Amino acid sequence: MGTKGAKLTKEAINLAEQTVEKLQPLGAVNAKKMFGGYGLFHDGKMFGLISSEGQMYFKVTENNKARYETAGAEKYGKMPYYSVSQKIIDDYDRLLEWAEEAVKISKSR
Repeated sequence: MGTKGAKLTKEAINLAEQTVEKLQPLGAVNAKKMFGGYGLFHDGKMFGLISSEGQMYFKVTENNKARYETAGAEKYGKMPYYSVSQKIIDDYDRLLEWAEEAVKISKSR
């Protein structure tokens, strides 16, 4: 979940640890090292990622893409993931809401 050849940064490691802790109310959330970053999983389904640089992304569909774009989110390459702003990460209730939506999307596909 990073740029080819990129090294995992402290920011990515810290964000992965903090995210798993913050999202525990959703159930079995874990972060798995993948391609220089982390995949975020709930019950075995990937719903998000953290790039090697420490940027969080959640899975989206056409139904919620506009919310992310309005918030200034950027798409992660050709994958259906959009960045989650620091403002959302810092707002615990909104982070849970956005993550729960991404979890539902990951399980519907």
